[in-house]
Amino acid sequence: MEANLIVDESKTKKDILKAVLNVATPVIISNLLYTVETLVSLLLVSHLGKSAIAGVGYSISMMWFVYSLMALTYNGTSIMVSHRVGAGKPFFDVFLSGMVLSLLLSIPIAMFGTKLIPELMLLFGAKKDIANIAKIYLKPIFLAAFIQFATEVFYATYSGMGQTKFPFKVSVVMNITNIVSSYVLINGKLGFKAFGIEGAAFGIVISEVVGFLIYAYVLFAKKPFGKLSFKSLKTILEMLKLGIPVTIDRGLTSLSFNLFVGFVARFGNTILAAYQIGLRLESISFMIGYALSISASVLTGQNFGAGNIKGAFRGAKVIANFSALAMGIVGLIVIALSKYMAMIFTSDKNIIHYAEIYLIMVGLTQVFLSYSFVLSGAIKGLGKTYIPMIINIVSFWIFRIMPIVVMLKYIFNPFVPWVFMSVETVARAICFLVVFKYLEKNYGY
Repeated sequence: MEANLIVDESKTKKDILKAVLNVATPVIISNLLYTVETLVSLLLVSHLGKSAIAGVGYSISMMWFVYSLMALTYNGTSIMVSHRVGAGKPFFDVFLSGMVLSLLLSIPIAMFGTKLIPELMLLFGAKKDIANIAKIYLKPIFLAAFIQFATEVFYATYSGMGQTKFPFKVSVVMNITNIVSSYVLINGKLGFKAFGIEGAAFGIVISEVVGFLIYAYVLFAKKPFGKLSFKSLKTILEMLKLGIPVTIDRGLTSLSFNLFVGFVARFGNTILAAYQIGLRLESISFMIGYALSISASVLTGQNFGAGNIKGAFRGAKVIANFSALAMGIVGLIVIALSKYMAMIFTSDKNIIHYAEIYLIMVGLTQVFLSYSFVLSGAIKGLGKTYIPMIINIVSFWIFRIMPIVVMLKYIFNPFVPWVFMSVETVARAICFLVVFKYLEKNYGY
C-alpha cells in the first residue's frame, strides 16, 4: 500500500510533519545504522594501523564516485514511481526498467572498477600504500555491483511509494549481517581464514546478497508493486531523462569531492585518517538530511503527479525547516563531543587533535547543509533534476576546489581545504534557497 503524502489546504504543519516523519523515520534509522555499520568497519580494521583506516575510508569515498551511476536508476525509479502514485497509475514497468538499467550499468563497474579507482586515488595525491589497500578492498565489492544496484532499485520503488518501513527492516538484517560477517572474516573467527582488509569487503558483499534475496522473495510472494508489466522502451527513456542529470551531478560532485580528499591526502596519513574519522562521524548528521531529502522528493513527486503544485512547495518548506532544526541540534552535539568521539577510533593524539578540529568546523555548518539536502530533493521530486546538478557542480568548483588550489600555493596547511569546505557549504545552501524561492514564485499556481 502506498503512503499518501498529498498536502491539501486542510492539513496543518503538524499534519504534514507527522506524515513526513512516518516516511522519514525508518530511513533515518536505516541510514544511521548504515553509518554505524561503516564506523564499525573502520573500527574492525583500525588495529591494522592508520594506513588501513585511511585506505578503507578513502575507498568508501571513492566507491561512491563509481556508484554515482546508481543515481540514474535510483532517482529515475523513485521520482517516476512517486509521480505514478500521485496520479493513481500502475508502476511495475518503472521497477522493471530500473532493473534492466542496473544490469547494463553494473557490467563495466565489475570489469573496470577495481583498476580505475586506485589509479584515480594516486592521481589525486594518495600514497601508494593507500591505493594498494583500496585495490584489495574494492575488488569483491565491485564484482557484486549488480546485486547492490538491484537492491537500490527495490529501495527506490518502495521510497517512491512512500513505504519505507519494509526497506528499514531489510537494512537492519543487512547491517547485522555485515558487522558479524566482517568481524568473523577480518579476524579469522569460527574456523575461517583471517582475510584482514579483504574480510571487510566480503562482509559488505554477503550483506548485499542477503538483502537482495529478501527483496526478491517478497516480490514474488506478495507482489507489492502490482501486476507484472513492461510497456515499452518509453519508460526506460523517461527514466534516463530524469536520472542522467542526477548521475552527472553525483559523478562530477563525487569526483570533485575525491579531488578534495586528495588535497587532504597530501598532508600525510595522519591528516587523512583524522579526516576519514571525522567524515564518518559527521555522516550521522548527513543521514538525517538524506532521509528528509528522500521524503521531500517523494512528497513533491506525489503532489506534482496529482497536480497539487501549491501543496508540493508548502510541504517542502515544512520539511526543510524541520531538517535545519534537527541537523543544527546534531551539529551542536558533534561540536561538544568532538574529541571524545574521535578517541573511540584511535589513541594517536595527533589524529584526535585534527579530527576534533574538523568536527567543530563541520558542526557549525550543519544547518546550511540541511537546506541543501532537502531543497535539492524537493526540486528533484518536481522532475527538474538538472537544477541540483548545476548548483552542486558550480558551487563545488567555484567556492571549494578553485579557492583551495589557489590558497595552497601560498599556505600549505590542512586547514585550508577544511575552511573552504565550510564556505562552500554555506554558499550552496544560499543558492538552493534562492532557486527554490524563484521556482515557487514562478511555477504558475
